[in-house]
Amino acid sequence: MADIFVSYRREDGGGHAGRLVDDLREHFQNATIFQDVESIHAGSDFVQAIGQAIASARVILVIIGPDWLDPETGRRHARIHDSNDPVRSEIAWAFHYRRSVLPVLVGGAKMVAPEHLPPDLRYLPQIHAHELSVTRWSYDMAQLATKITTLTGLRGRESGPPVSLVPRRSQRRGWLAAMLWMFGGALMLLFCSVVVNNQTKTDNPSPANTDSTRQAALVAPAPAPAPAPAPAPAPIAPLDVGGAWYEADRAVPLQFEQSGGAVTMRAHLSSQQAMIAGHGQWIEGQLVLNLQTFSVPDGQQGVGGVMTLRPSADQRHLSGTLQFTGQPPTTVNLDR
Repeated sequence: MADIFVSYRREDGGGHAGRLVDDLREHFQNATIFQDVESIHAGSDFVQAIGQAIASARVILVIIGPDWLDPETGRRHARIHDSNDPVRSEIAWAFHYRRSVLPVLVGGAKMVAPEHLPPDLRYLPQIHAHELSVTRWSYDMAQLATKITTLTGLRGRESGPPVSLVPRRSQRRGWLAAMLWMFGGALMLLFCSVVVNNQTKTDNPSPANTDSTRQAALVAPAPAPAPAPAPAPAPIAPLDVGGAWYEADRAVPLQFEQSGGAVTMRAHLSSQQAMIAGHGQWIEGQLVLNLQTFSVPDGQQGVGGVMTLRPSADQRHLSGTLQFTGQPPTTVNLDR
């Protein structure tokens, strides 16, 4: 499970993504932040782990650098148009799951034009992007943290400024100089406060104007922390689809597993030496599964697709559509 999912290309925005994740983890200390290189354990099903993380995330941050469309040169088509491109799949899944998506521009990148994207991603440029610049990283990170809180309800650190406003060794300004500047400012404020209080005591003597009274007036009580936001409600599942389901010829079993509203599916097409893996959830009474094909036994990814299923009134049948990338939709009817 994840609260914030970070989608990026290692060849394009990997360095920015790492720094971004570090700052987010310091600021949103009670949130789970998903970054593939650290969040997927060895031996885990990569596709299933990514799908479950996106399905549970409150917001998906899409890190876009100058070479985000295709970090490789000499290709006839940009990588984002490949059906098995992981970044394309992550964004498409986020749209299917109706999750909040926030593009983050790094390295001076500009938002890509819709005509440069595959059809399933052309909504992305309509989302207002947030820019992260190395020269003003602290300010941009503070603004990004505010946007994330607005979108998700996640609370940052209870006291102090957002973590990216605290001087760090990695920033251009030396952390020691910044600390001395802040300390000098605090001394100046203290000095002014003493002068004003002494002048007030001289001009307006009063028995009630004691040191303890002034101290109590200057120290305001700490505000009570706001209650934590309620967790997002889990998808409502009309029925538990766990187990094997078959088409009319009962040739290939589709093995479903369900946990709450989250569903995974696997099917082994021995005649084609291929496997289909899917993951999704119930959305308004309809099961939406994002699919990925793999060749057997090398595990190379093939085309992706989407399957939508709706239960019959007696909940003994599932019917809907199946569509792989670049192919027309086909009708699906399943029985236990």
